[in-house]
Amino acid sequence: MDHLEVQNIAETMRKTVEDLSPVTNIDTGADRADLTVAHLVSVPNGRTVQDVTQNMRTAAAYLKPAQKSGTANFETLESFIDWTNRFKGTESVVFANQSRREPSLTSVIDYHPEGAPQLDPKTGDANARYCRHRGLYKFPVSEEWKIWNAVSQKTLAKSDLGEFIEEHAKDIIDPTPALLDGTKVNNAEPWEKPLIEVAAKLQGRYGQFARLMEMSRHLEIYESSNLITRRNPDDGTVQMSFENENKDAEGKPLSIPNLFLIAIPVFDQGVSYRLPVRFSFKKNGSAVSFRLTLYNPEAAFYDAIKEAVNCAQEKTELTTFYGSPETT
Repeated sequence: MDHLEVQNIAETMRKTVEDLSPVTNIDTGADRADLTVAHLVSVPNGRTVQDVTQNMRTAAAYLKPAQKSGTANFETLESFIDWTNRFKGTESVVFANQSRREPSLTSVIDYHPEGAPQLDPKTGDANARYCRHRGLYKFPVSEEWKIWNAVSQKTLAKSDLGEFIEEHAKDIIDPTPALLDGTKVNNAEPWEKPLIEVAAKLQGRYGQFARLMEMSRHLEIYESSNLITRRNPDDGTVQMSFENENKDAEGKPLSIPNLFLIAIPVFDQGVSYRLPVRFSFKKNGSAVSFRLTLYNPEAAFYDAIKEAVNCAQEKTELTTFYGSPETT
């Protein structure tokens, strides 16, 4: 047997032994149960070194997760509060997002502990958490709120106005005697005073539901023009102008209330808020168009948000921030 044949046999045996050799652990001095450090093994086929740390962590979490994670979504504020109380800890917090488009409450159960970073080369920041265990409540805006905000500031024909008023009659409320009078602010109830102030600011008065229905069905507006002359005694010149006056079908001066009240919830299953609605009309030839405009709906919206946030803060006893939590 020559030297070349001996060399080929040795090469073949070495390769066979390498291919058949078992995986060998590489001792790094770390506890094999400690999944916070790297675990290395030597595998056959060239004895390559592979990092199997992630595989071991995945296997360890196969039957039971290493930590709680995920976001639970809730349909009611009460469920959000109950869930948060079930899992909360000393470092848990709540975030309140006041966006008009997507208002929400988010509880972060595993939030970072209070304090400055405590960096360690081996263990990292002792005050760092993953913030992966969360509860989310997206405030469900009520259908009434959507409908009245959608019609606000839109021009309506008389037939459209009548149909809208009849369809949403349940939302319209009659003003109280104090609101109709509008002068006795000191004797009014606390909730009536801001509404009286609104009427005074807009130089308007509140109308009753029956009057609103009557106008939407039978209102006819006639316009008359009167020639007015005014003589200037200093130079003797005469100024002439036309003054237009709107009258009803009987020729009487038109008296139309320019405000009425609705009571609607901002969010589903929430309390109702009294909102003034400005009522105006415009005559275009023989046709009359109307406009309904919600007065300062933002105040009711943010008040409803604040009420819910205060309720959640009181019942969970957690620190609450206005804003959105960090993305994970």
